[in-house]
Amino acid sequence: MLMLLTRVSVVFVLMFAISNFLKAAEAILPSKAAQADKAAVKLDLAMQLLAAEGFIKEFQKNIEQASSDLKSQLIGKNRKMPSQVYVETKVQFDAIKDSFQKESLQKLAQFLANKFSDAELKYLIDLSNNSLNKKFKNVLSQDDFRVLMEAPYVKTFELLKINDAKDAKTKIIK
Repeated sequence: MLMLLTRVSVVFVLMFAISNFLKAAEAILPSKAAQADKAAVKLDLAMQLLAAEGFIKEFQKNIEQASSDLKSQLIGKNRKMPSQVYVETKVQFDAIKDSFQKESLQKLAQFLANKFSDAELKYLIDLSNNSLNKKFKNVLSQDDFRVLMEAPYVKTFELLKINDAKDAKTKIIK
């Protein structure tokens, strides 16, 4: 009887230890709901970054431009397909463009959420909203800056023209 009582006590002690271990593990490991909440927050941060960088507005413009391009192809003289194909395609695209835009922006946000931590996304949002950074991006988008960045191509083209002219003169002299 004493032996049976000892075995039962050991089983209860083991069950108690396992129960405490599982409770401790639950406290340490985030629940699925907590993980889902964290993922939603991160996705929201990524969407905020897309907005701060102007990608949402740019994507909306691209959607409208794609729709407009279908219309211009319809009335254009150099179209490669029958006009009915353009009409049907435009009707189909216009019917899905809102859901397509939402789905596409969600994919872009998820892409960013997978590449950056919460802290990095917050920093990038702050950086995007920083007035000095906005000024810097504006300067980078100006034609003067673009011309300077294209200088290697311009120089090689100039050298090609010079060498082509030399080659033409050499042929004329011979």
